[in-house]
Amino acid sequence: MSIPDRPTVSPSHPAGAKPTPVPSSPAGAGSGSAEPSAAPGGSELAHTGSSGTTVALAAGAAGLVAVGAGALYTVRRRTSS
Repeated sequence: MSIPDRPTVSPSHPAGAKPTPVPSSPAGAGSGSAEPSAAPGGSELAHTGSSGTTVALAAGAAGLVAVGAGALYTVRRRTSS
C-alpha cells in the first residue's frame, strides 16, 4: 500500500470561482428554529458532579488531617513539659 504524493480529494469550489455573499447551511439545518432539539436518550443529564467515592475520599482526608493534628499537639505538649 503506497501513500499518494498529492491529495486525491478535489476542492469543493473550482479555482477562480467567486465566493457568494450568502452563507450556505449544512445538511439538516433547514428547520429554522433556534431551540435545541431533545436528546434521543431522554431528559437525563450527564453525570459530572460528585459521587460516593469523592465523599469517601474527602472524609478519609479530613480524618487523616485530624489524626495528624492530634499527633502534633501531643508531641509538642510532651516536649514543652
